[in-house]
Amino acid sequence: MNSIKVRKYQNTNFSGNFQVVSLDLLLSDQEMYEKLHRHDFYFLLIIQSGSGIHKIDFTNYSIDDCSIFLLRPGQVHELSLNKNGRGFLITFNKNFYTPGKTLKENTFRTLFQTNFYKLEIESFNKIYHFLKMILIENSNTHIGYRESIEAYLDLFFIQLYRFRNDSIDIKRDNSFESDIIETYLDLLEKDICSHKKVSYYSKKLNVSPYQLNSITKKMLGKTSAELISEQIILESKRNLLATNHQIKEVAFYMGFSDVSYFIRFFKKYTRLTPKEFRAFN
Repeated sequence: MNSIKVRKYQNTNFSGNFQVVSLDLLLSDQEMYEKLHRHDFYFLLIIQSGSGIHKIDFTNYSIDDCSIFLLRPGQVHELSLNKNGRGFLITFNKNFYTPGKTLKENTFRTLFQTNFYKLEIESFNKIYHFLKMILIENSNTHIGYRESIEAYLDLFFIQLYRFRNDSIDIKRDNSFESDIIETYLDLLEKDICSHKKVSYYSKKLNVSPYQLNSITKKMLGKTSAELISEQIILESKRNLLATNHQIKEVAFYMGFSDVSYFIRFFKKYTRLTPKEFRAFN
């Protein structure tokens, strides 16, 4: 099995940590196809008009007008864009853009927990203006262009967050509970290979296991343990496809000392053994 390509930014200067590309040029006379791969940087695909398929962490999304895709470092995806699409592709790493203030940080973190956004055309056009300005700043490189790009990214994410609340049915009436959920999901992403008990995460969040479970059930309709199981399966899938390692090596990487138990656990939630999952993907 071939491993998934991991695309990385090189440790170079500023221009190597940020890129904005107009899809108008890339798709003017040809289709674009990117095989399954993963990044160590943030990836934004903004479609003004176009069509295709975007597979992110084993979920298929149809590409349509006024759609936005956000990927976190480590996620795997496969992209197929048809000809004559319009929009922007933006990539950057943490060395270039890291929201510093609490409001911006929470907004950024919350947005990237969802991979796909579909906006009304009026809302989309308000956001699209910021992207045009980013392209101009990046092309002209006048004094302060980096600071200008960062400012336009701030505006883009803040505006998208506002529209998100209108387009996604998620309960956000309690800021404390919202913060707990977002932090919990972040911790699961980072620590799932080494920690699989609710008690570990509740301690990190300074709440009891009972409180954490109540919050996840209220906000997401799932128990805290169910979210742990989902993250184990997701990270297992990523590693099964991202490496040529034997099943036992993947199991050990995921924190399972018993390979047979890992196989049973994986099949319980996917109806496939790890070997079968690889074969079908």
